Amino acid sequence: TDQGAGPCAAGYYCPAGSSTDQGSGICTAGEYSSPGSSSCSVCPAGTYNSDPGTSSDLHDSVNDCTVCPAGTYLSDDATSASEHASASLCASCLDGTHLPDEATDATKHDSPEDCELCDVNTYSNTDTGFSGCLSCPDDLFSPAGSGGCSSCAPGFICHRNDAGVILWSEPCGAGMYTFGGDECTGKASCQFTRTLNITNKLIR
Repeated sequence: TDQGAGPCAAGYYCPAGSSTDQGSGICTAGEYSSPGSSSCSVCPAGTYNSDPGTSSDLHDSVNDCTVCPAGTYLSDDATSASEHASASLCASCLDGTHLPDEATDATKHDSPEDCELCDVNTYSNTDTGFSGCLSCPDDLFSPAGSGGCSSCAPGFICHRNDAGVILWSEPCGAGMYTFGGDECTGKASCQFTRTLNITNKLIR
């Protein structure tokens, strides 16, 4: 402890009337301070500091605030230390999105908008995590931003490459239908159905 006069030590906070360079103590979780600080600063958006105040070395620079892991973000803009006190406070991206940055840049983890949509034929969800998107199996399909894969949906046809991999899907046009497959059924089948109905009525 300093017995003279001078600035508050980094990692500590010294309000008015402090008698040592360690003032009122070490900053706590979610906080840091530079030399000469009268109060602790809250970690910026996209970061956290989980140390509860065990060592000033863990609170003496903004660099002690750790960037949220891949697949997560923290949007609070340094308003409350309690919002930056643990990695668990970094929110996960939503199903069908991903955030690939591996905790290198806080500006890529400070908003839900940092989560990017998965491409066509890929998906993400809480089981897979949100650091990246996984590819659908060859016989399944997903539109962009999907949380899972499925066979071609009723009302849609799927277009495949020569290997049978579904590349994209599109809805059937007016007057057409499908239960899900590679082609839509058109007016001819509807006419056939109508003929059967008429025949049934005549038999009765």
